[in-house]
Amino acid sequence: MSRLQKNVAPTMIEPESFDETEEIVSEYQPEHPMLAFKPASAEAKEDHLTNYVEVNPFAQREAAAVKNN
Repeated sequence: MSRLQKNVAPTMIEPESFDETEEIVSEYQPEHPMLAFKPASAEAKEDHLTNYVEVNPFAQREAAAVKNN
């Protein structure tokens, strides 16, 4: 029980005073290579939907079915 009540001296010694005249740390700049990557803009390809023509594939069959009835 005496071991639990025994006051152990701290092993970490902290300085009595802190100097606040330390150099000012500049703003954090990440240095990871992936963050430095700037993708090149790809050439804009023509959209295939600009040439879209609406087609009714069953128009001829419907017209033929109406004629026959």
